[in-house]
Amino acid sequence: MRASSCTRATNGSDRSLPAANTQPDTDEGWAGMQAGLAFHCDEGNHVYTPDWNDGRGLIWGFVNKAGNARCEAHTVNTDGSEYQFTGTQSHPYWFGWEIMTTQAPSIVFQWKSNGNDDQHNQNYPLLLQVNAGYLHVWYIAPGEVWNKIGQAPLAAGTWHRLQLGILARPDTTGSIQVHLDGTQVANAPNARTWDVLGNKPRWGVYDSKLATTEQIHWANDLKLGTTRADAD
Repeated sequence: MRASSCTRATNGSDRSLPAANTQPDTDEGWAGMQAGLAFHCDEGNHVYTPDWNDGRGLIWGFVNKAGNARCEAHTVNTDGSEYQFTGTQSHPYWFGWEIMTTQAPSIVFQWKSNGNDDQHNQNYPLLLQVNAGYLHVWYIAPGEVWNKIGQAPLAAGTWHRLQLGILARPDTTGSIQVHLDGTQVANAPNARTWDVLGNKPRWGVYDSKLATTEQIHWANDLKLGTTRADAD
């Protein structure tokens, strides 16, 4: 596991900070693959790895300070190299993790398109948003057409289990599935889920810019695989 482009916390925002060189493990998904993350945080934001002595061990904490826009982890690294997602594989990509957030609204996951604004047709085909005590699942079609495909209660300050399945396709034969705490909350077939230059996952806090409120997304037990069971 390697961190880059991110300020590591040394005080505040948690109950017990570990040493700065310690990081939580993620579970192996595909054969021979161990997930790794890189980071992209606005100045003043940080990622930290507390251990709250609740049996989870080290977890990830993405801290977005008031007025800032993002603090995210992105990509998956295997054996020191970035894993190459594709839009032609026969199986969905399944992501699973425990999530806990503060009450403040934010995007907590992006299936982010590669490239800049003039290089893609969809900036982010899929977003998971936390707002007003709910998880909102958005499919954003080409042309910035926003479609809410599911929502479910998600209490702040409480751990929840997310399982997300994405069949990546450059036409409308892709699909999106989301399960929260074991219950399916979104199932969208006929979705375009693979953009011109491809896509990659991003976890954390994004697109908030709340002037007076700090947002935190805690994540634990990150899993990657090819079936929903892999992400459990």
